[in-house]
This record gives sequence, C-alpha cells and structure tokens, in this order.
Amino acid sequence: MSVSFKDLVNGLLRMAFATRDALARKPAVRHFSTKVFRGRKTTLGTIASTHDMLALAEGEDY
Repeated sequence: MSVSFKDLVNGLLRMAFATRDALARKPAVRHFSTKVFRGRKTTLGTIASTHDMLALAEGEDY
C-alpha cells in the first residue's frame, strides 16, 4: 500500500495534536492533607508492643 508524503505528514500531525489535546484534558492533580491526631493517655495502660496489645485484647494466654 502506497501512501503519499502529504498524507503521511498530515496523519502524523493529526496523531500528535490528538495526543497533545488528550494530555491537556487530563484532570489536575489534587493534593490532600490529613489532620494530625493527638492521642491522649488511655485508661487501658501502656501498649508498647504487639504482645501487650494481644494480652489486653484476648487475655494473657492468647
């Protein structure tokens, strides 16, 4: 299949402009932030490790 130089250049330009337009329509990046949680002392005591957490939740013989 033979394609003229003019048709080849026009096709490539159309593809380039379509790609550029598609990228321009891409939504802007939305930035977000989270609030810092300031924890307080619990009435449960200190949970310093996974062992302490499991012992508190399920008993010492978990």
